Amino acid sequence: MRPGGSEDHLPSQNKILAALPKDSREWLHILEPMKLEPGMVLYEPEKTIEHVYFLNGALVSIISTNSEGSTIEIGLVGNEGVVGVPAILGGVAPYRAIVQIGGSALRVRRELAFAGVFGSYFIWMHNTSLVKTTTEATMTVSPRKTA
Repeated sequence: MRPGGSEDHLPSQNKILAALPKDSREWLHILEPMKLEPGMVLYEPEKTIEHVYFLNGALVSIISTNSEGSTIEIGLVGNEGVVGVPAILGGVAPYRAIVQIGGSALRVRRELAFAGVFGSYFIWMHNTSLVKTTTEATMTVSPRKTA
């Protein structure tokens, strides 16, 4: 049985997990529920990312630091996303991820996160989204004129 309920019941309010087709959910049992507290650092720049987090009620800032030490928030992730995606590209990120608003999350170790069907599904989803975004941007910037 999956955490939080039956085979068909998703264990979270995370929109990515909710969007998974039923035949791509066989790995949900490996997700580890946890509570994120404000101020927790989920990963640091140039350090190996140990876990990927699917947020439910928490909000996490993605922070960039320049060579002088100044910081800027470049992203904010909530239940619509996942924290730790750079794990798919080698496990190291140039950014810091810090919990701003505490809440629940589900996490999985990076080496399990993007293996097999799970990885294939996210690569497909990312590429589909990228193609859609690129197509929309192209259509917006240079609409075709008809004769």
